[in-house]
Amino acid sequence: MSQLDPQWLDAQFDNRGRVPDHPAIFEGWRAASQLAREQSACVLDVPYGAGPDERLDVFPADRPGAPVLVFIHGGYWR
Repeated sequence: MSQLDPQWLDAQFDNRGRVPDHPAIFEGWRAASQLAREQSACVLDVPYGAGPDERLDVFPADRPGAPVLVFIHGGYWR
């Protein structure tokens, strides 16, 4: 198959198909996220735009002047 063939491309980007234990990985991420929200100060779903998906979660630092970390995950594209 050519690397430009749609079926080949679909197979390459089918992460769930390529990682059979993805449900366990997703559950681990869900549990870790829940724990972070429970153990940290946080403000959830802060809007930064008009769209329903334009939201972010803020975890403020415990001390003034602390460095800022911004993590943006937008998925993947091709």
